[in-house]
Amino acid sequence: MDEQLNILIIEDCLADFLIVERHLKQNGLSVNCIRVDSLEGLKEALGRESWDLVLSDYNVPQLNFQDSLTLMRSTHPDMPVILVSGTVGEEKAVDTLKKGAWDFVLKNNLTRLVPAVLGSLNDKKVLEEQRRS
Repeated sequence: MDEQLNILIIEDCLADFLIVERHLKQNGLSVNCIRVDSLEGLKEALGRESWDLVLSDYNVPQLNFQDSLTLMRSTHPDMPVILVSGTVGEEKAVDTLKKGAWDFVLKNNLTRLVPAVLGSLNDKKVLEEQRRS
């Protein structure tokens, strides 16, 4: 993928943010990643930038995942949100998918991250084309 992707990452741990950003770049994606870790930061970022997708941890102390997902769905209904977490079990991951997350990737196994990003972007493109026609 040649074009640069704007990716918003909801993550409270700077080291985890840097690992995810590095993984995306090392696997061929040109990315501009910005990290937020609070509701105010999320609101500001959503109003300031045009995002291609969001990668979100589930456990961010100052930001409830469901609240952030609801906010993103209300302001950017077609924006892919991928849950990237190391602490969420299978049952909770399935629940987040039912509530609007597009995919789920474990932090300790990022091999699915780039395929999840590319698949979500493709799904978004198909959805946009269907709405236009």
